[in-house]
Amino acid sequence: MALIGVAAVACLVWWDVPGAVWRALVPMARPGWDQLPAEARATAEASFRLAVIQASVAAGASVALVYTARNFQLTRRGQVTDRFTKALERLGSPMEYVRIGGVLALEQIVQDARDQAPHAAQILNAFVRDRTPATTEHQGQRGKPRSGSPTGRPPTHPTAQHGHRTAHQPAL
Repeated sequence: MALIGVAAVACLVWWDVPGAVWRALVPMARPGWDQLPAEARATAEASFRLAVIQASVAAGASVALVYTARNFQLTRRGQVTDRFTKALERLGSPMEYVRIGGVLALEQIVQDARDQAPHAAQILNAFVRDRTPATTEHQGQRGKPRSGSPTGRPPTHPTAQHGHRTAHQPAL
């Protein structure tokens, strides 16, 4: 691979490609430059300087745009992670209204960050399973639950009921 690179550079130098490119881009390097009138040379030099400055500004703006987009993505991901962590803390609260707030916070996270939907669904399903009393009276054939909850029926605990509804709502 290095040998191919060396051969390519040797070919470019041999055929004077860098010099040809330089002469094509830089008007001051072209043959016959000295024979042009002073006014034409000044105009060409000014135009060339302006083009170099514009290209430099465009390259700098492109780098700034890429940096800003990456920074925005990282900041957004950090905010979603913080919101997710706070929602999990709320789900573990002994107070029912705080747990319902945690379920609603997870629902909002799913609406704002679609890539977190599988994780939120796993958390809500585990939350519903933990809050639902285990009974065998409503189970179907061979001891399997009839619906999405572990017991085959909607959960009876109010917070778990809200989590069950949220986990099984279709995404908008």
